[in-house]
Amino acid sequence: WHTRISRDIPRCRLDLVSETVPAMREGAHGTLSVLSAQAPDQQICANMVKMRFLDELSVLRNLELRFIDDDIYTYVGTVLISINPFRMLPLYTPDVLDTYTEKKDAETVLPPHVFALADRAYCELLDKWTDQSVIVSGESGAGKTEATKVLLEYLMEMSRRAGGDKHFAGGDSESLEELCLFAQTILEAFGNAKTVRNDNSSRFGKWIEVFFNRAGTIEGAV
Repeated sequence: WHTRISRDIPRCRLDLVSETVPAMREGAHGTLSVLSAQAPDQQICANMVKMRFLDELSVLRNLELRFIDDDIYTYVGTVLISINPFRMLPLYTPDVLDTYTEKKDAETVLPPHVFALADRAYCELLDKWTDQSVIVSGESGAGKTEATKVLLEYLMEMSRRAGGDKHFAGGDSESLEELCLFAQTILEAFGNAKTVRNDNSSRFGKWIEVFFNRAGTIEGAV
């Protein structure tokens, strides 16, 4: 990764950790859909801590009904559950990004979204000036790599708006924010493999460290 980190500049770190968990056995997804239909009727909740019945079947039913409406993100307290739709949805457009960057307390007043999670980590880092971590976990094909990309894109945009977008090597070269995003693509070329669910499955965990200065702009990444 490109970096311009200086030991003389106060900085704080935001870690992005991606890990793969064991996959469900073949055919289990269909079984879960049948089981969820047995859950008691209750209001669909964007944050499942507000559910009246908080049992396994009710959780599955709530996630399924939201997924049918293309609401792939659901909170459980401060944890964000994401269900891979395996198709493109208009969830990451510039207008959507602006909605989450311009709204205070986006995590509580706007629909669940990975942008809101990234915004909370970024704001907590600057407000409390303490290191933050975001853990992206799921089985192969769950969308961990794409989620990490979206998190990085949001952080890069916040850095630009805070006065970043400075050229790393001067002149007309790419900005440090752009170089960080380009490096993510290069990382995908190492160790990936084709599986029955995913043509570009990561065969390794990722640990990304992004360093910010007090102004909220990126100082480097590893």
